[in-house]
Amino acid sequence: MASAQTMQSRQHKNPNIDKLVELGDKIFEKYDAKKDQIADADIRGFMTTLLHELDRNIRQFKTNRFFIAVFGALKAGKSTLINALAEHYTSPSGYGYETTLHCSLILCADEEHPEGIYLYQLTGNKKREETDRQEKARELLDYFRGLYDWEFISKGGNWERSERYLLNGHDLHPSKDNLEAVLTEAILSRYPQLMLVEIRIKSEKDDNFLLKNIGILDMPGLDGSIANVKTDPIIAELPKAADYFLYVQSSIAAINSGARDYILSLINNSKEYIVVFNEIRAQYWLKSEVQSEVIEEQNNKAIGHLAKSLGVNPPRSFRINAAQAWDSKNRRFQVDKLMDGLTLEKLYDDSHIQDLKNEISKLCQNSVTEILDKNALNSLKEWIKTALPLEDFIKLQDEINQRWKQDLEKWDAIDQKFEDIRLMDEDKEDEPISIGDKLAEIEEKIKNLFFNEQNDSSMLQKIPKFEDFKKAKKIQYAKADKELLKIVWPPEGRNKIKNQSRCACNHFVEKLQNAIEKRIDFPLNTKNNESLLLHAANYTSVLDKIKEAINSADGSLDIVSNDSNDPLIGWSGRLWMTDSKKAKARIDYFKNFQKRFEEAVKKYSDDKIKLIKGCSDDLQEALRKDKGEWQNEYNEKTKKITADIEFIREFQKDLSDLEEARKRVYQS
Repeated sequence: MASAQTMQSRQHKNPNIDKLVELGDKIFEKYDAKKDQIADADIRGFMTTLLHELDRNIRQFKTNRFFIAVFGALKAGKSTLINALAEHYTSPSGYGYETTLHCSLILCADEEHPEGIYLYQLTGNKKREETDRQEKARELLDYFRGLYDWEFISKGGNWERSERYLLNGHDLHPSKDNLEAVLTEAILSRYPQLMLVEIRIKSEKDDNFLLKNIGILDMPGLDGSIANVKTDPIIAELPKAADYFLYVQSSIAAINSGARDYILSLINNSKEYIVVFNEIRAQYWLKSEVQSEVIEEQNNKAIGHLAKSLGVNPPRSFRINAAQAWDSKNRRFQVDKLMDGLTLEKLYDDSHIQDLKNEISKLCQNSVTEILDKNALNSLKEWIKTALPLEDFIKLQDEINQRWKQDLEKWDAIDQKFEDIRLMDEDKEDEPISIGDKLAEIEEKIKNLFFNEQNDSSMLQKIPKFEDFKKAKKIQYAKADKELLKIVWPPEGRNKIKNQSRCACNHFVEKLQNAIEKRIDFPLNTKNNESLLLHAANYTSVLDKIKEAINSADGSLDIVSNDSNDPLIGWSGRLWMTDSKKAKARIDYFKNFQKRFEEAVKKYSDDKIKLIKGCSDDLQEALRKDKGEWQNEYNEKTKKITADIEFIREFQKDLSDLEEARKRVYQS
């Protein structure tokens, strides 16, 4: 959140309010400095908004700005009344059309804000969501209420303030012509996202209440078709933002549902209002005293109807004639048009506007601070209610933590489940066998693939005679082994054996994979745990690597050379040997070869089994490693969850202290 200017608190009659404000400032500063430590993004976002609203509420105890909003039905005489109260032409009025199309705020001019008209609109042409427009409306009203300066609210580039439009006419006083020239569709069309019109006037009388940080908000008619108040975010925000309300009701019009609903919204926000009945003397042919009686009767009936609609009696009401009051103060009014014997002073006195002015002046002199404090206290009370979802965050964090614990139990069971995996024996229906037994079976099958290629069970039957000893003496071990290998493992059977052994291994891996997928289930349900779900899928990728390793493994059979002093080496120098000794030497060699061949076959099959078992071990190791990573993640997450909950608990305690301080204000 962008920083805002500091504010000096206004004077309060109740010292407990000063203590409340001091406590609120401390709470805001404390948690605004540490809110970024919150790990959970949702909680951090909620706390950021909550702290901004706390700052807003505390600032309401410091501002001196007091806004009086004037509302009512279309053509009730709101703008005319405002002109009469301000004694300046500040709000356009007329007959037969809607004159007030946007909310206008009338303030006293000063050095920083000279007399004139200023238009405020949202930047850009994009269509904004209703909640966004509502937030921006509140932001703009906060600026006028003195809670934040223009630099703060315009920092995000959301607001555009128009040039100053002149308000004065040729006589240097607010001009109807100038005002209406600005607030017409021709000018307003340049501001498609216009939110508010600011009108600054110079007050020439020291007793004018506008000099005392008072602003008047002129609202469009609640039943207007052009202004469309139902979608105006400023109007929707005013029951919270304005401090006091004047409800203007025409004496010849019915109280409509729009006015009733708006008054109910004021009651719901604990805002004060008074009813102003604007006399419209339609029966001009009647005697003046009879007209007064008729209007008095109308007012009484209207009060009764309003009380019935609201379910409560309305507060104090005033009966005035706004048009009469304004004509008596309008500098352009031509006195010679008055009836014989009627003066501007009598016109003013008969309008009864002074009674309403006295009420407002008394309010401004004696009650502004109390009303501002009351409204700020009510606003703070409502804000404290918005912090209730923090308890839901705690419950959610506890729930998340519990789900993590449940997942941890699943990880703990992985090792045992892996050890307990059994494969169904295809030859023995519904009879499971262990992985170790299956591996031994495959190893034996691979060995048999070699020996089954031989026609006889003994290699001795395939021993060549080597009748030509001259040729035989040239054969060294390596060449002899190679020739014999061709005999016992013919080239035409080599690929067949290799493929069969590979198929046997792959078939086992597929059975293993199916068994693991059925046995080890990983439906982890921890929130935001996609990365750990990927960990759980690692076993499938490891099994795929097993298949790849089996398919790419070398299928050759390596016969280890015999480096001992075998008689075959000396055949060339032993021509004197008898045939029986030579035959024995030959048989000894082949026995030696058979032994080395069987060792090579065993090593070949062992290597295949080790490949599978090694990859299977890698699978278990991968799962255990992932579990370890998950355990670290779980520990870190638990630590963050605990810290977030402690943060919320601490904030709730300080919030409870703030609520107690608020209650002490009421008790005192």
